[in-house]
Amino acid sequence: MSSVIMVAFILVVASIAAFCFIALSRRAARTDEDDEPAPPFECGTPPKEAYPRRVAVSYFLTAILFVVVLTALVLLIIWARDFTHTTGNLRTSALIGGGIFTLLTATGFGYAWRVGAFNWEK
Repeated sequence: MSSVIMVAFILVVASIAAFCFIALSRRAARTDEDDEPAPPFECGTPPKEAYPRRVAVSYFLTAILFVVVLTALVLLIIWARDFTHTTGNLRTSALIGGGIFTLLTATGFGYAWRVGAFNWEK
């Protein structure tokens, strides 16, 4: 019964905190008298152009490659943790599988490098 009371207490406290945060944010919000919305800005500076410039595709390619390599590293960390707890034939097949995964990841990274995905001066 005490766990039900504790859950109810946490829900009440979370609800009160959420209500307080919403009330404070509405109070602190600016209210402009005119109906025209403010122009968008970045980093607190007013925009210099009427419309924002287009972002180069190479930025997105580099971001995607970063995400892929980072995901591969996270998977290898998890694999290494589980590899220490395996024994026998399973350890050998896990080592071969990890090597193949690392080889495929390095091959993809090398291909992206060769194609020039990391070259910003295109």
